[in-house]
Amino acid sequence: GPPALPRNLARMARAPDAPNEQKHTMERLVRLGHSVPELSTIAALQQADDRVPGCASNVHLNLNLQQDGTLRPEGSADSRIARGMLALVCRGLRGEPAHVLRHLQHEQLARAAGLSGVLSDSRLNGLASMLAHLRAQLDAPPECSPSITGASSSSSVTSPPGVLFAASSGTFSAAPSEVAVLLSGGVDSSVALEL
Repeated sequence: GPPALPRNLARMARAPDAPNEQKHTMERLVRLGHSVPELSTIAALQQADDRVPGCASNVHLNLNLQQDGTLRPEGSADSRIARGMLALVCRGLRGEPAHVLRHLQHEQLARAAGLSGVLSDSRLNGLASMLAHLRAQLDAPPECSPSITGASSSSSVTSPPGVLFAASSGTFSAAPSEVAVLLSGGVDSSVALEL
């Protein structure tokens, strides 16, 4: 079978799991996602190369390799459920060696987190897509490979100049120019726009 989940990822996977309580599992997954920034639609349009294909929500994910070869994935998403899954992946893989990502199976992670019987197939496919997207960045040719950063790099996601970035409070940080874009999202997507 697949290798056991590393300790940090196994700990993260226990966070949303609420045996026999699907509602509580979903609530815990959403709470876990509070550590992941909301995705500004404008930032999403400018960072299309980090967009995870195959997700029901807008998810952007970037892999940074630390100088010691450990992983530091970072991302953002436009829905609360996707942010929870993203937090599980990013926080669970942070500090792990690359081989952990190469061997991690989404089914194994979904089972450990109690998500298999709770999330729809399209959401579970989104989890698989997140891992595949990280693997693709890991396996990219040197000119396209993940950036290598020092151990002191910041873990916060920043927006490019001129972009409104959504904070968890539903407000946007100031930007030099004001542009509004409204994209249709899923049922659990939250969109707030203030100009």
